[in-house]
Amino acid sequence: MGLLLLGVNMNILQMPAYFLPSKGGIEYCVYYMSKEFVRYGNKVMIVSSGRDSGILEGIKVKKVSSFNILKSPFSFSLLFKLLKLKPDIIHLHYPHPLWIDIGSLFARIRNIPYVVHCHGNEIRLKGIKSIFSFIYNNLFFDSILKHSSAIITNTKKVIPQSRLLTKYKDKIYVIPHGIDLDKFNIKNKIENKGKSKIILYAGALREYKGLEYLIRALSLTKKKIKARLIIIGQGDQEKYLKKLVNNLKLDGFVEFKGFVSEKELIKYYGLADLFILPSPTIEESFGLVALEALAMNIPTIVTSGAGVSEIFEKEKIDGIVAPKNPEAIAEKAIEILSKNTRKDYRNILKKYNWKDMSKKYLDVYESCTK
Repeated sequence: MGLLLLGVNMNILQMPAYFLPSKGGIEYCVYYMSKEFVRYGNKVMIVSSGRDSGILEGIKVKKVSSFNILKSPFSFSLLFKLLKLKPDIIHLHYPHPLWIDIGSLFARIRNIPYVVHCHGNEIRLKGIKSIFSFIYNNLFFDSILKHSSAIITNTKKVIPQSRLLTKYKDKIYVIPHGIDLDKFNIKNKIENKGKSKIILYAGALREYKGLEYLIRALSLTKKKIKARLIIIGQGDQEKYLKKLVNNLKLDGFVEFKGFVSEKELIKYYGLADLFILPSPTIEESFGLVALEALAMNIPTIVTSGAGVSEIFEKEKIDGIVAPKNPEAIAEKAIEILSKNTRKDYRNILKKYNWKDMSKKYLDVYESCTK
C-alpha cells in the first residue's frame, strides 16, 4: 500500500504490560513503531503498568499502578481508565496475560478491532503451575485470539510450535523487528587494543536465554584462542551463572557488568569482536540484540532455535549453530575470531529499518478497521 493508504490520522492504542524506561525487546519494539506511527500523522497512546505518565516524542504514555500475579501486572483500575479512551485500533502485546485480558475485554465491550502481537509461544508454566497455564491458554487466550482481527508474530518459526497459532494461522501476519541504523552505527566502533578477543552478550540473565551454554563454550574457546566474555544484563540466574563461572575456573575470563544504559551498551558493542546470543528455543521470540550487533558490523552467533535465526537464514548470514550445544558455539567462535574479518551487515539490514517495518503494521491496522 502507498503512503496515502497508511492509516493516517488513526487513534492507535498500544498495550504492552511494560514500557520504557523498562528495558526489553517488547518495550523497544513498541517505542520504535509508535514513533514512526506519529511521524506518519497518527495519534498514539501507550497504556502500560508503572508510574510517571507523560509524552515521549509525540507519544502519549499512560502508566497505571499495578501489582504482579505470576510475574504479570494486574490493575483493578485499568478497565475503567480504558473506558475513557476512544481508539480506532488496539494493539495488544503478549505474553503478560492479565494485561491483554483486560485490553481484549475493553475492545469487545466497545466493539473496537484489536490485534494480538505474540512475542513468542503461549505461556507454559512448570510443576503445579502448569495447571494454570493449561486452563488459561485453552479458555482465555484461545478466546482472545479467536475474537482478534489479526495476529502478528515476529517470525514464522513460532507458528508450528504453537497449537493455538496453528489454529488461527489464516489471520497471522509475520513482521520482523526493525533496527535503528542511526543509533547503532559503525562510527561507534572502538578498536580492541587488548591481548584478548572480546565476546559480548547483552540481555536478561534468565534460563531461556541459554547463558549456561555460552559460559561452557568459553571454557572450550579459551583453550585455542585468548578471549574474555562480557555479560551485560540482570536476572534471576545471576547467582547460578557466577557459581558456574567459578566452578569452571573462568573467573578471570568472564565479567558481569549488570544493567547498563543504552549509551554504555553501544560502547560495549563498539568494543566487541564477537556477539553471541545463545538462546536455544523460540522462547527467544526474536532477539533484537543480534540485529543491533550486526548493525555495528560485529560478527554474531545465534542458535537455530531463536526467532532471529530466521533472518540469518533468509539473508545467508553465517553464524547459526545448533541449540544447547557448547561445542558448536565454541567451534564457530574460534572460527570467526581466528579469521578476524568483518563483513558489511548494515547493507543487509537496510530492509529491516523501523520506517519500513512500521508501514507493515499500519497496513495490518487498516485491514482491521475496514
